[in-house]
Amino acid sequence: MDDLSSLFSIPVLTAIEVVWSIVLVVFLLLERRSPVATLAWILGLLALPGLGLVIYAVFGPRRLANKRRRRSHARAYVKSAAGQAWFLKSRRETARGARADDPASELAELAVRAGEAPPSRAERVDVYVRGDQAFRAIEEAIDAATQSIHVEYYIFTNGRLARDLLARLTRRAHAGIEVLLLVDALGSAGADDSAFDALRAAGGAVAYFNPLLFAGLRPSLLNFRTHRKIVTVDGRVGFTGGMNVDDAHDERHVGAAAIRDTHVRLEGDVVAALDLLFLEDWGFATDGERPARHPLPPPTGRGTHRVQIVGSGPDEDAGFAIHRQFFAAIAGAQRRVLLTTPYFVPDEPTMLALCTAASRGVEVSILVPAAGDHRFVDAAARAYFPDLVAAGARVYLYGPRVLHAKTLVVDDHYAAIGTANFDARSFRLNFEVIAAFLGGEVVSELAARFEVDLGSATRLTEAKVRAEGLVDRLVTGVAKLFAPIL
Repeated sequence: MDDLSSLFSIPVLTAIEVVWSIVLVVFLLLERRSPVATLAWILGLLALPGLGLVIYAVFGPRRLANKRRRRSHARAYVKSAAGQAWFLKSRRETARGARADDPASELAELAVRAGEAPPSRAERVDVYVRGDQAFRAIEEAIDAATQSIHVEYYIFTNGRLARDLLARLTRRAHAGIEVLLLVDALGSAGADDSAFDALRAAGGAVAYFNPLLFAGLRPSLLNFRTHRKIVTVDGRVGFTGGMNVDDAHDERHVGAAAIRDTHVRLEGDVVAALDLLFLEDWGFATDGERPARHPLPPPTGRGTHRVQIVGSGPDEDAGFAIHRQFFAAIAGAQRRVLLTTPYFVPDEPTMLALCTAASRGVEVSILVPAAGDHRFVDAAARAYFPDLVAAGARVYLYGPRVLHAKTLVVDDHYAAIGTANFDARSFRLNFEVIAAFLGGEVVSELAARFEVDLGSATRLTEAKVRAEGLVDRLVTGVAKLFAPIL
């Protein structure tokens, strides 16, 4: 009995705890993650040694590393089997005529060096700020398909819009068209799987991206999601942007209360790059069990629009191409930066780039919702407004409609439409996609649209910032602490 008690004496337990702490710290340091993430895991595991290990096993970087390996296999397969020839030819086509001193070309090359597709050509570009117009265009493209329809969404609900799209997809599958539907297991957790049965019976295929370990968890608690919205038809017509398959996005179903969002239709060579991203996600979700049957169409070199499809996700530590491209575009701005985002929780580099640009005399205008759908995220966003306003940036609060658009305009040479919010979750934790326009009329169109949206917004002044009460400042300060994971 004495031997047993001596075994668990305070000095022995203290020595075990010290050794455990040293091993833990060394292990986490060897992970080479960001300082903030490393410190967070160290403090968490030391404070909660038992529970912390369980949390680490479920959500930690080792679990993420396994997913990254699966993801890298899917990416390698797609690029070798479907995309290598397209990448090489597209690179040659778009390199012709690109000037070495062109800032847009420099931004495109930055994404290429991060592993993304080179810029390509689009013969036609249509920008939609109304859901009814965007989904009508998607429905028309689906009905006109002759070979393949690939669909990927973060949110795919059971509403009228979803039922109509599924009916159209099912009819095309019956006609022998290849139909692949990929939905995020968390964002679409509320969908009834039986709703996909008719599509499966018709010969289509449905897959879930990164199935949940535990049902019922909120989307804000888990990472490694596909936040992408992609539709490609025959590899020649493609759609992306902020709109989910949800009745709230479609004026035909909810009228004037529909969410204010931005989507884009692309036609031409560039759609193949969008299709490649879908195929990577599909390969990851299915382990290659149901690969696409049709090869990518070869690039033609036709089209006046220079467009680059830029993907980003947590599978590539050296990547984060969207974050890099946004930072470089803002840091190099000479005249204007027009940012529209529903979630504004910038990291230090992008916040510094915005404030520095404003201090240099660049017009920096940021449009965010007056009230978003995540109050804690709204509180975190407010923590950044005083520094922005003090630097000379203009912050506008949009409402009363819900704002969900994600666009960026820099000078006259760069504009982006896509799925990426201006926060760490989009930059580093989830899979996103943007269509980056390297000059041309789309840049002007998005800039003009920004001015129209300001008519439904109020400017945040220094007086309003100073008028914030003590409780509000405390809440925003606490919310800002969680910025790296919001």
